[in-house]
Amino acid sequence: MMDSPDSIDAAGRDGAAPRRVESRARLLAYSASLIAVPIVILTAAILVIPTDWVAERSANTFLPSLGYGSKLRNADCNVVVYGDSSALIGVSPDIIRKRTGLSTCNIAEVEGVTMVNGTLLVDDFLKHNPRPRFLVFLFAPENLDPESRRGDIEVPDFEGITYRFSRPDKFTGLIAMLRHPEALFSWVDHGVRLAIHGLVAKPFPPEVKMRRYRAHGQGFLDFPTIHACNYRSLARPPNMEFVKSLRSKYNGNGTTVLVDSMMLPACDPDIGYFRRTLSGLIDNQIATLPVSDYYGGGRHVNPSGSIPLSNMVADQILDRYRPSTGAR
Repeated sequence: MMDSPDSIDAAGRDGAAPRRVESRARLLAYSASLIAVPIVILTAAILVIPTDWVAERSANTFLPSLGYGSKLRNADCNVVVYGDSSALIGVSPDIIRKRTGLSTCNIAEVEGVTMVNGTLLVDDFLKHNPRPRFLVFLFAPENLDPESRRGDIEVPDFEGITYRFSRPDKFTGLIAMLRHPEALFSWVDHGVRLAIHGLVAKPFPPEVKMRRYRAHGQGFLDFPTIHACNYRSLARPPNMEFVKSLRSKYNGNGTTVLVDSMMLPACDPDIGYFRRTLSGLIDNQIATLPVSDYYGGGRHVNPSGSIPLSNMVADQILDRYRPSTGAR
């Protein structure tokens, strides 16, 4: 007995419907996994990468003490120095204290921290510590427009994003970083690699982190001194609004703000340009040092160059503050 056309159609329809439902369920499951996997990886990265465990097993000597200034509580800092790595490496709190009689803290970080977060770290410091008498902002002259350095391969943002997610308001940080998805997922990729490397790497010796704490915030490099001038032009105009905002936001309530440019090697091709463009905008005159006062790889002074740089800051303070302690 042959089946009627109606019975065949009914069987076809009945068989096709479960298959369509099953296909739709598989598609939804696949789509959900595509969405869930990046979210899980991103969440894990935000929770793991900013930890001390990763920092202490990374090859980055800046990471173990990242955010030094934001971790201080009720610190005795009459002078606070903030800026990029040229300030972090170059400004000696001990020299300024000896010259002025004022306790000094160096809370500067690599430029990527300011590029990503502006002066958020300074705000974190001021929330938990007495206001300083002097707040000194010192940057390499090309870094006086931090936002313009975004995407510049010479100014990595890994430390800046790591600092952002090391703070309690991680969700706010995530919302901010989603405006720069390429940078965010590049950070995840690099951070995951560091975490995997950390599984087999030995942690830094404790003195790597404590070295900065013992020096009241000054950082250190283990680079060789340069003996030849190989600087290329980094000329770019400063962001006048950025510089003005430092003064308007932090000057007052017992705090005097100074905005300085880093000293430059005497052979730097941009000396004339920066002296012209920064005249009247910053508080110091751009002085020069012999090339032998610098490490290789940037505008970082070595211990020899740190002495005149720190004395320059001390002289500025003494011009505005004369203690009765016999400081000279």
